[in-house]
Order: sequence, then structure tokens, then C-alpha cells
Amino acid sequence: MMQLKIWHVMILLYLLNYEIMVYKEIIQMNNNMVKVILISSGYYLLEEYMQLNDNIYVLLTCDPQYCPDEIKNNSKIFFTLDYSKENLIREIQKINIKFDYLLCIDDKFLDRINEIKEMIGVKSFQISGDIARDKSVLKEYMKINNILYPATISFDSIKQIEEYKAQINYPSIIKPSNSYGSNGVYLIENFQELKNFSSIINKYNIFQKKFYGDSRGKILLEEYIDGEEYAVDIIWNNGVPICELVSSRLHVKEGNMFPDYVYFIDCNMEEEKRKVICNLAERVGEIIEITNGATHTELREKNGRYYVLENAVRPGGGGCMYQLHRYMTEVNYFNQYYQSMTGNKIEKVNIIKNMTGKFIFFLSYANTKSGIVTKIEFNRNQLGSNTEIFKVDFLTHIGDRILPNTKGMRYTIFVFGIVHTESLREFEREIDKVNSACILEVI
Repeated sequence: MMQLKIWHVMILLYLLNYEIMVYKEIIQMNNNMVKVILISSGYYLLEEYMQLNDNIYVLLTCDPQYCPDEIKNNSKIFFTLDYSKENLIREIQKINIKFDYLLCIDDKFLDRINEIKEMIGVKSFQISGDIARDKSVLKEYMKINNILYPATISFDSIKQIEEYKAQINYPSIIKPSNSYGSNGVYLIENFQELKNFSSIINKYNIFQKKFYGDSRGKILLEEYIDGEEYAVDIIWNNGVPICELVSSRLHVKEGNMFPDYVYFIDCNMEEEKRKVICNLAERVGEIIEITNGATHTELREKNGRYYVLENAVRPGGGGCMYQLHRYMTEVNYFNQYYQSMTGNKIEKVNIIKNMTGKFIFFLSYANTKSGIVTKIEFNRNQLGSNTEIFKVDFLTHIGDRILPNTKGMRYTIFVFGIVHTESLREFEREIDKVNSACILEVI
């Protein structure tokens, strides 16, 4: 057998490296040739997607006056305040570009994605219809497939709720069948609260139907599961889970509500528990038959049993979960999602980092105020010595009006960071300091 000399090996390595470089250039060239239209109702983290391809264009359904200059002055970002399917189609056609793919990174348009893509002649791997938007439909799928979820009664009207008065247990959770984030989710302790909040949800459903086109508009009454909560973000490629990001969750309760507060990577989570949580989230993705794209699944654990609370067919927090886990693994999950949603094959990601003695977190300031903003800042002097901050984003500005949370949550300050400790209790104490460092004054 011929023996390879050192210079032979060096030539082979050089050729191999050259082939890899060419292959990467071809992929990048193909990506830059692909034209994508992305629909979103918010601008946060939009730059993470847009920098993946020079030919990503965005239709934002929001008022540009509330956007930062780099967003409203971007020539590839277009604005509309009309959420209707017909207008979205018109606005995309007015851009006068032949797009290849349609992406959507939040919930509000998923019920009409199929119709939009057919009218504008593009491809989309986005799951469309009720299964992507309606919690009552998801529960029907989970029941058929023996996936555990909180016992739920679905109501069409407030009058129908009153007929069930004697059968309702307290505390319970009441929520709209179509919503996003923790909007419209209330903990109720008695029948009077049930009546009050069902009336609010009924109005919410009317608003959703008018502006977002949601089809069912039911009121859901759920068993309250008061255990530990988790979120699993999975990126799918050809029906295979490519990466699974498990976040633990802390809640701060305001009145009867559960506004978003803290997601974190728990350094003490056992691998066996992580597998159980991921397997359950995988099953949810499988029953809705997702092929390419993202799922964000929320679960709670009580007495050793895991309940699926909700599932969204989008990146968690529009990408906040990708940002959170990227700080740990340095994997660009935004790119993983984009590649899958534009039909490219991507490899499975199994990166295990040593998390001993540190909690990486994403905090949404627990704002309880409403009014016109007069001051907004972050005071790092209030933090403990074992807390490190990566990023602080202000989502509202001086002069903006903040509505009460009961009229729809308004995110104000996002903080990403790390607390160096092995104790969950110490981590929670440090999180209180991070939240106190967020300063928001209104009149």
C-alpha cells in the first residue's frame, strides 16, 4: 500500500479546506439570491433575521412613529396598520418584487398564511389555520393523542358560562382561545371574578376577530396547575427536531394576571428531566405535523406529571429564546430557523455546555404602571456583584403612553444576563435586584 507523505497530506487538507470554502460560498450565494418577505407586528430582534440575507424584506403591521430610526428609515421595511388578509396581500404586491418565501415570526397572521402565499405566489413552510392559532383546537388534538393538559371547558358565550356555575372549581384559569403571550390570561377565585374577566375576554375576542381575523373566539376555563413552568423551543427541519432549547420560567403575579417575567437556563436541571420535557414538546410538534420551522411549547410540572399548557408555531418571544440560549452555546438559532424556513437542510445541533454555577436569564421588566413615560433607564449600581448584564433594550420611550395591562400587555424593558451562583434561591434574589434596576416613571 502506498504511504502518504506529509506533503501529500498537506495538499489533501488544502483541497478539502478549499472545497468547504467553495461550498459555503455557494450556499451564501444561493441564500442571497432567495428573496423573502417577512410579516411581523413588532420590530424587536428584526435585525437578527434581516442580517441573514440581503434580500429579506419586511412588512410591519405597526405605526412607524413608535419604531427606532434604524427601523423606520430602512428601505427594506414597509408599514401598514391594516391587518386584514386583503390588505396584507395588497401591501406585499406593492413592493413589486417576486418573492420566493413567506415568513412570519409572531402569531397574528398564521390563520391566513396559506391564502396569502397562494395569492402572491410564494412558498411557505408556516403551519396555517386553527391548529397554529386556536388553543381549543390544540386541546382537541392533545386529547385524541393522550397528551396531558389542564382539564378545560370551552364556552361560546358568557350566558353559557353561567349555565355551568355549579360545576366550576376554583381557583381556575380563564383565557381567550386565540391570543399571544400571556395576554388575556387570568386567575379567578370566585364566580364574580369569572363573570368580570369573561366579559373582558369576550371584548378581547371581538377585537381579535376584527383586526387579526381569528375564527373561533371561544372562552376557555382551565384547571389551574400551580407547579414549575418550562418552555421548550424546537427548530424543525423535514419533520426532525434539530435543536431543543429548554428554559425554566419565573412568574410575577399582578392582580389576577401572569405577565411575562423571567426565562432562564437552569444549571441544576437533571438530564433525565430535560429529556422528558423535550420528548413531550416533540410529541406536540408531531401531532400538529410540523415539517419546517419553530414550535414554542409551554409546560408545567405538578406532582411528577407534566401538563402541556400551550403551543405556538413560531420562535419563542419572536426570537428572545434564541437570543437567551445563544449566550450559552454560541449557536446562531436565528440562522437555523431561517435556513429551515427557506427549505435548506440543516444538521442536528447537540451542544452541551458546562452550566455549573451560573444561571443565564432573560427578564421582562415587571411593569405595573400606566400613563405617559417621563423616565426610563437601567441602574446597574443596584445589581449584586455576581450579576453580569449582556444586553438591555428599551421597548418604550419618553413620551409614549402605556396602557394598563388589563387592556393588553406592553413590554417596556428587556434584560439579558447571567447570575453566577449554584443556588436557585440566590438567583431569584438577584433577579429581584435586576427588576428593581429597571426604572420606569409615568404621569
